[in-house]
Amino acid sequence: MNNKIQIDFHQISFDKHLAEETLKADKLNKALELIKLASEGSISTIDIDALNSFLNTCTGFRNVGMSAAAMGLDVEYQTIADASKITSDFISLKEGKYIIDEDSLREFYTDYLTDAETEVYNTLIKACKILNNVDSRYYQCINENGIDKQRLRAITNVFFTR
Repeated sequence: MNNKIQIDFHQISFDKHLAEETLKADKLNKALELIKLASEGSISTIDIDALNSFLNTCTGFRNVGMSAAAMGLDVEYQTIADASKITSDFISLKEGKYIIDEDSLREFYTDYLTDAETEVYNTLIKACKILNNVDSRYYQCINENGIDKQRLRAITNVFFTR
């Protein structure tokens, strides 16, 4: 979006959402460590189904709650189960750790001119550059429709008073 013209950035909303995403990432990272420990390193993602199978295989039970309790992993299991329900468009697993894509989050809270508005903006910038090269005393011959033929005399009056 380098060619887009930024008109607003919602800093307060961004900061609030970033704090929420940070809490989520922290919970996910804690759960990731717990699942690795609970599965003795055989599970490296927050996959509750894989953990359920692992625990039931270890104990021989069919009830994962009983399996977790038998292995002394009640609290850890609940933490992992809660984390497995966390969703986010801005958090991803990279190199074994959950991280926040702050650039995408920042982009989400940034407003830009539309393509049509950008075209108008660029036209106005060109017009301003042209007008800045003209003595401001000549502006009185311009009205909303362009050059006012009745006011053209202002050009000659200003020109000769230099």
